[in-house]
Amino acid sequence: MLRLLATNALTAVSKAQHDSVAKMFAADLKQHDPLLANGLAGVLSLCDTARQEPYTRVVHRTLVDGQHVLLHSSTQPLHRSNSAAKVAFDLFRFDAPQIIEHWRAEEPLSGLNASRRSQVDGEVAISDLHLTRENLELVRLFKELVTVELRYDLMERFIDDANYAQHASKVGDGIARLRKRIAEVAQQGINESTPVMKPRMYLAEGNFVFCLVEARSGMLHNANWDLFRVENRKLVEHWDVVSAISPREAWKNDTGPF
Repeated sequence: MLRLLATNALTAVSKAQHDSVAKMFAADLKQHDPLLANGLAGVLSLCDTARQEPYTRVVHRTLVDGQHVLLHSSTQPLHRSNSAAKVAFDLFRFDAPQIIEHWRAEEPLSGLNASRRSQVDGEVAISDLHLTRENLELVRLFKELVTVELRYDLMERFIDDANYAQHASKVGDGIARLRKRIAEVAQQGINESTPVMKPRMYLAEGNFVFCLVEARSGMLHNANWDLFRVENRKLVEHWDVVSAISPREAWKNDTGPF
């Protein structure tokens, strides 16, 4: 039920259906996109953008965990003069039937990565519901040990090098490329007192696990949205969106991105 409600809400925003959006989102909506106002005003501004620059949206994956629903989608502008195609994550929290909290992130939809994979292709089917909590714990350990503590020697514990499909635009398949990418980010923040990577939220449904991470490196401050697929207690597939967090003075709400 929540999966359908979330998909319908995202469609209503994409089609600039103001009346439908006003019914689906709570008037006192808590908004985590720093560039949108709290309440209905922020979501309705997305409708206004969709009306001015129409686009089509395809939802590729959904994940439901309790009151939360994560949607992985892509958009294509209907006119060449509009903004570029994008890949996006939207996260909703429900007090059914209304959405009471919203997070979002998007980045340009680029070409194929080094392993000839796009940011949205790959497996979509949810399975292994009985392993939901076990798979979430696996991803949590991977994040804490490998990306936070930088224990690269433990990568093989979590990833089978020959069976890791990477959809991130700047990284290809396999452990070597992943290790290089994590090391590059970590090196930029090596002299900082705060952690380079700080996991903020985990959600899971069966073989899919989501992690929202606060990332700092050098002068950059990002929200990293990571979606993993797990099979036989190994991470076998990964998608992401890296969203830059704007300076505090530019925020339109005081909620914060996490």
